[in-house]
Amino acid sequence: MAALRTAIEDRKSRWQISLLLDEQAVSGLGVVKKHMQIDSAVVKMGGIAGVWTDSNHRRKGYASQAMWESIALMERQNCDMSILFGIDDFYHRYGYAVVFADQSMWLKTSQLLSLNGPLKARRGRRADHEAMRRLYRNYNAARSGMDARQKNWKPRWYMPNLGKDTVRRAGKFLVVYDARDRVRGYAVYDIQAERTVVTEVCGKDREALASVGKTIARRAKRAGAEEVLFHLPCDDPFISLCIPLGCTCLIAYPFNQSAMGRIIHLNRLMKKLLPVFQKRWAHSELNWTGEFAIDTDIGRVGFEISESDIVMADVGGRARVSMPQMALTQLVMGYRQVVDIAYNDGIKISRQLLPVLDILFPKGNPYMWWTDRF
Repeated sequence: MAALRTAIEDRKSRWQISLLLDEQAVSGLGVVKKHMQIDSAVVKMGGIAGVWTDSNHRRKGYASQAMWESIALMERQNCDMSILFGIDDFYHRYGYAVVFADQSMWLKTSQLLSLNGPLKARRGRRADHEAMRRLYRNYNAARSGMDARQKNWKPRWYMPNLGKDTVRRAGKFLVVYDARDRVRGYAVYDIQAERTVVTEVCGKDREALASVGKTIARRAKRAGAEEVLFHLPCDDPFISLCIPLGCTCLIAYPFNQSAMGRIIHLNRLMKKLLPVFQKRWAHSELNWTGEFAIDTDIGRVGFEISESDIVMADVGGRARVSMPQMALTQLVMGYRQVVDIAYNDGIKISRQLLPVLDILFPKGNPYMWWTDRF
């Protein structure tokens, strides 16, 4: 009988899981080592990437086994959450739920050229990375889903497929700078086959963003691209600049595919989010005190709320909130509102706790730039 075993290789930036049948790899995946923002908190995240199965061994459950092995590995490695970008109708089986929408904006190159951007631009250099990282942290502060880009950050400039007659490759990046040669903004982009795609924009202020946009437009015009496509959240400040020019924004909410996530360690995650909950509660005007627990299929977490604070507590007795881990993941990320899920099957929320949970888990617009995906 053929022997099947799991091999795990600990690499610098990822763990590689392989299923070996008689010592031949038949399936596997990678777990990318990441840190992710949730509001102002930073959590340890494992990113699922490169799931594969040999064509001669499909429909034998090997990919499923690799997925469960990855979740067990992330539990052992104390990951708080996991994110993946997946095919449709597969990853929900392992507790993954959609956590942010696909968002983009496009406009004519001629319109983008009308931006008034006075700063000079040049090709980005490795020496610019730290200045770019600082700009990024300020520009994307408190947006859930973003890569935390800590001090050891090394950009990959990951890009989507640009379409027919193009090659998938790492993006290019440009910076705009002031008279003292200080980096004020940047963009990551690629131009192929008369297509211009931008996967990240960032600027210290509107002047910097306008300069980034105008530089992209000039390069698109030289390449013969009539339109420029931006992958970015639809509440990004750059879009505000483009509204008077005439632009089109698209938001697509996927079903069981694309950007999906799940909680790995419930109590570890909630402990890291506690300062966020405390900040949100301190800024609210709700007059409520008491304790409650949230029961999920991966465990229970309890809270005690006073007039001025919220703490985690060992709450006994019957839980006043019960929901699947997948639903709680969407609330944690800010992808859905409490009222949107409160009456779904499998969810029980005490009526008096609806406004409490609405404060702790407000609706947002979570996103991860394409350049940080895997």
